[in-house]
Amino acid sequence: MVFAFSGAHSCGKSTTLNDVFVHLTQKGYSVARTVDVARESAFPLNTESNFRAQMSIMERHIQQERKYIQSKNKIILLDRTIYDHIAYAAWLNENQKINDQELRTLWDRVDDYEVEGSYDGVFYLSLLPLVVDTTRSNSVQYQIGIQDKIHHNLTLRVDQDRIVYVHDTDRNKRCQIISREIVSRMEGE
Repeated sequence: MVFAFSGAHSCGKSTTLNDVFVHLTQKGYSVARTVDVARESAFPLNTESNFRAQMSIMERHIQQERKYIQSKNKIILLDRTIYDHIAYAAWLNENQKINDQELRTLWDRVDDYEVEGSYDGVFYLSLLPLVVDTTRSNSVQYQIGIQDKIHHNLTLRVDQDRIVYVHDTDRNKRCQIISREIVSRMEGE
């Protein structure tokens, strides 16, 4: 089963995913996890990004998802959905950093990938206080804008019964909530 962690930068996706990975592995489940490919990008990110960077990130994300989904692991944990990445591109389009045709090209790539239905669950995480590092923007306004775009994309493209809104900001509680939900969905398959 495939579970994706979704939300804007600095909402705790990677940390929560790692916590859930450790918890489920310790419980004896066969679990694999991906990493956020944007963090490994050599291209400019956030408000300084461009079409070439977004296409590169999109392609690497799709390749990584395919690789893990085809693995023998019973549980796959994805750091972001494909719709998270397109939200960043939509922001760039609204701010004249990429044009309409470039955004359409990225959406076409998402549609070609046929991701719809491939997520058994998406954990949409509430924002946490912004953490500034070498890859994240320090703009709270930008973070909120991205979060809104991700939410919009998820509501349009993912069945609502597959989205779990995780509002709790406590790290341990997030791990417990998500781990319970994954086990419950696995038992109900």
